[in-house]
Amino acid sequence: MIIKKNNKMSDQLIEKIKNQLGSSGAIGWPVAVRDRIAFPPLAENIVTDANVAVTFLWTMRDDVAPKLEKSNLAIATNFYTPAGLQGMVRNILANPFIRYVILLGEEYSSKSAGDKISELTSANAIRKFFQEGVDSEGRLAGFENSIHFDKNIPVEMINLVKENVELIDLNQKMPNASLAEKVEEANRLIVTSQKKPSFSVEPRIFDYEEMSDSFPYEGGPLIVHGDNIPNAWIKMIYNIYRFGRKNLMNADTDRWIKEINNMMVVIHDPQNMDLSVNPFLVPLTEEKIAAYQAEILSPILPEGKAYTYGNKLRAYYYPAPEKVKELLSSQEYKDFEFGQGDWIDANVSYHNDYCEINQVQDIIDVLKRDRYSKASVAVTWHPADELMRKHKSSPCLVLIQALVVDEKLNLTVFFRSHDMTQGWPENAYGMAAIQKEVAEALEIPTGVMTIVSGSAQIYSNYYVQVQEMLDKYYKDTGFCSDHRGNFLISVDEQIIAKLTHSETGEELQTFSGTTAEELGDQIAQTTSLATSHAAYLGKELMKAEICLLEGQKYIQDKPLSAQKTEAVIVGERTESDRPDWDEYFMLQTILAAARSSCKHLQTGAVIVKDKRMIAMGYNGAPPNIRCCLDVGCRKDREGVGFEDKGKGVCRGVHAEINAINQIARQELKDTKMYTVYYPCSSCAKTIAGSGVKEVIYNKIYREPDNLTQEMFIEAGISLRQYDLDLDKNIKGIKNVFK
Repeated sequence: MIIKKNNKMSDQLIEKIKNQLGSSGAIGWPVAVRDRIAFPPLAENIVTDANVAVTFLWTMRDDVAPKLEKSNLAIATNFYTPAGLQGMVRNILANPFIRYVILLGEEYSSKSAGDKISELTSANAIRKFFQEGVDSEGRLAGFENSIHFDKNIPVEMINLVKENVELIDLNQKMPNASLAEKVEEANRLIVTSQKKPSFSVEPRIFDYEEMSDSFPYEGGPLIVHGDNIPNAWIKMIYNIYRFGRKNLMNADTDRWIKEINNMMVVIHDPQNMDLSVNPFLVPLTEEKIAAYQAEILSPILPEGKAYTYGNKLRAYYYPAPEKVKELLSSQEYKDFEFGQGDWIDANVSYHNDYCEINQVQDIIDVLKRDRYSKASVAVTWHPADELMRKHKSSPCLVLIQALVVDEKLNLTVFFRSHDMTQGWPENAYGMAAIQKEVAEALEIPTGVMTIVSGSAQIYSNYYVQVQEMLDKYYKDTGFCSDHRGNFLISVDEQIIAKLTHSETGEELQTFSGTTAEELGDQIAQTTSLATSHAAYLGKELMKAEICLLEGQKYIQDKPLSAQKTEAVIVGERTESDRPDWDEYFMLQTILAAARSSCKHLQTGAVIVKDKRMIAMGYNGAPPNIRCCLDVGCRKDREGVGFEDKGKGVCRGVHAEINAINQIARQELKDTKMYTVYYPCSSCAKTIAGSGVKEVIYNKIYREPDNLTQEMFIEAGISLRQYDLDLDKNIKGIKNVFK
């Protein structure tokens, strides 16, 4: 419904708009996201019958807002993410004089608008809304995960904005124009666009959905460990959503958040670019990650941006170049770490009245001179600007520190404030690119990356999408192996728990006692465990105590029902019914194969010394890696035939290698290996150098690998086939359970 112009009615409507209660509790208009508004000045509560709203997206407000014609301008603001659409609709419904929205400026957080990296941008959300509106559930097609409209806003009210407001998209109309040219055209439209009356006789405001409650916790830092970036992000979001304190982003704002003070996320394989699990609210692509990383790795500052992290880290502005030059020739005593020399300003670019410092290259140079230096730090803040002006363009990233630990390049990153749903994933991949750059320059592998977020936030307008994401993904994150050690539990007159190294399997400490409580107290006093590991350990110790009391045989990871001793009744047997040693150990390979996690072929191997099995292995993913039964076969996913070797695709390790690795720190000299299948050349390479003197196999898988035989002959390893009589042994096995 369009209202015919009436000055008295317009004046009355203006007064109603000016006296609305906004979502922050303040009287006046705009009623939503007030702290994001560049115009009008909020303190003055300026409301007119102006028809035009301008959004300049990611462009720095200082480059646009002061240059806009104000005569028919109702509001001007940034628009960073699609989630901002709800605030736009609320403000327009609260001021129905707005009949035009002009769109211009930088559309991408990490690239220029000419590079179509991702379609799920704030600009495309605005376009989609004015083209189609929302459906009967209040959802915008294609943006279901990134936009949520409060259930208190009726769908017909949301679409009322779409039907009565015209979008003028200068980015699409003037794709090759400069920012200045687009601002000039916006000013022309502000002045010359047809004046229209309000589309409603009343301003409309709507309540907000209640925030979900948070669970109690001790406050302060929370630490999350993840295998890769998606896995770590899921766990981190879960912790903030569950434990985050209700808080405001700023005073006099309606931007409610759940917040953790000092959220620490440790990513153990930050270089893993696998996106088969893509839980992010705006899904990431390899192209978008590459685009953001390219910006992080570049010193260039694009037009209209206040800063980029790449520019801050690689072209850090310093206003006194003469002070840097003085360091080269100063006669004063200065405790230079590496002495006085040209290296001091090797990463400084001089200009007329300022200089720029490449801090990342400086980190590399410092670590090349002193690999274990603790001074390899880069910063983004300029205290004279950030600490005095407190302007809104102060970088969220404050500093990074590179450290060499265990001959790997670790990276620690600190953000003062962090949008964990939208900003964190791209930031994590960007920081991983810096870590890789430094590590490659030092010719060492990358280690862990730790991201500390001083204020880690989930905005209230993401709560519904976050809950939906957690329902889908959190249960699938699986158990993250405890890097602080694993426990092997046994029962022999008492309960014994051996703490072993998570990577080498080396025994670190032994605990013993007769009750689960006794061992639990010992372990709690000396060991810090992940919550999931502690819960698992408590369950296993309790099972071990029950088995000890009832005289049952305890088997770790097996239910009690499988451990009950029963009377075994067998018929008369002869010596020929009893497996000989070759039969016995070949049967062990079959049992080991049953544990295989490969979807296509199950195989097992055991290593024997003095008729005693000292190690076993089966084919499957290495320790700490999710198995193929959980995540699917990579060969299937990438269209590589299972029979194709040497593609570098399979994530699994062969049974023989797993058996050897199980006792890698033990002596293998003069041992025998039993294996279901004739070893391939890849396994033979490991066997040949291990000390194994004889390999006995049961079957040939396809054609024998000639290279295997050649290597075994050269290494003096005997190779023979043993034909296992399965019918006889199946009968013998069944006889055990009569």
